[in-house]
Parts: sequence; structure tokens; C-alpha cells
Amino acid sequence: MTNKCVVVLLGGGHAAGKKSTASLLKEELQKLQKSNKLNIVKLDLEDYKVVDSSSCSTKPSRFDFDGVRNYIQANSESEDFQTVFIVYGLYALYNKELRNISHMRVFIDSDLDTRLIRWIRRDVLQNKVSTLEDILYEYMEKSREEMSEFIFPTKEYADVVMPRGPEPHAVSLLVDGILPYLSTIDLNSHTHTSIPLRPMEHFNKEKFDGQKGSFYEIN
Repeated sequence: MTNKCVVVLLGGGHAAGKKSTASLLKEELQKLQKSNKLNIVKLDLEDYKVVDSSSCSTKPSRFDFDGVRNYIQANSESEDFQTVFIVYGLYALYNKELRNISHMRVFIDSDLDTRLIRWIRRDVLQNKVSTLEDILYEYMEKSREEMSEFIFPTKEYADVVMPRGPEPHAVSLLVDGILPYLSTIDLNSHTHTSIPLRPMEHFNKEKFDGQKGSFYEIN
């Protein structure tokens, strides 16, 4: 990837707050730009499901990771602006090739009860796309096993872990980590005020402490 493109991956469990974090991150990045030289694109993995995914409804193979990478590569070059791609979804950290082209990898975590409550509130109470019975069946029979087998293990690939979901302060720290990659932003004059997450160097040069020595956990 060229320096005209920045790729941020937001993975995590069901109803952990990936979509909300992506929206908050986009809003914070938009506040930094004083011109139209920064283009921010959100990519939802749910939009990249394979046509017939019924046979793999709880497996990562139901997502077209090649399609995500191809889209990013096809839209990464521009003479007029720099693009930040925010890729979010259950398996945003799963695919090795997608991780290889990323600049920041984030795992959005939360306790099981909180995620289940968010799931019920989102799909039953607000959007009314499911019944409570459907959600509980999906949770007990499918999502718990999927989380344990496929999703939670991707946490070890994260540079940053957000343990309490989409908190504004944590998102502000993510922006600090992205800033060094943004050639279109004057780092000396930006109005972002949080403590720099990366005071010395880029994530791919840093040695991390914590679980498997691979990530920062934002408390």
C-alpha cells in the first residue's frame, strides 16, 4: 500500500460496538481536516458476505476478504486526497492478507452480558428485526461458540484493545495513533488534545506488553 492510503481494522465480538466505534472514529478524523484532502471510507464486512453463506453462517468463510482488499487497493491511489479506510466487523482481524495491508488493528471487547444486552436492544427493541427468542437462540446455539472458536483468538493480532466498547476517550487515543500516517494533516497545528497514544514510533515498530505481548489495552 502507498502512503496515500491508511487502513484501520476494527474487530470484536457480537454487539461489542464496532459500528459505533467506526462512526465515532470517522467523526473525530473529520474534525482534524481543514480541507478536503482527507477522504474517510467505512467498510462494513456485512456488506461483503458471499452470495450463499447459509452453510457457513457462523464461520469466517462467509465473508469475501478478497473483495475487501481489492476494493481498498483499487481506491487507494489519488492525487487529490489521502484515504483512510475503516474496516469493521466480526472478522476484521481474521484475514492475514488484510492484516498485512493495515496500519492499525483494534479489538473492541466487552463482557458477555453487556454485549447480549446491546444485541437485544439493537435488534429487538430498536430495529425490531428479531424476536427475543431468536436472539437468545442465536446467542446460545451459535454466537458463543463462534466467539470462542474464531473471533476471540483474533485479539492476539490487535495493536490496541478497547475493553469497554466504543468510548469517546478511547477513540480519541486511536486518532493519536493514526495521526503519524496522515500526510495531509499539520500535526503541529491540529486541535486534537488527548495524550498521544504513540509518542515515539509507529505501531509496527513497538514492543507491546499485556496478553501475548501484542497490544495496548485502553482502560
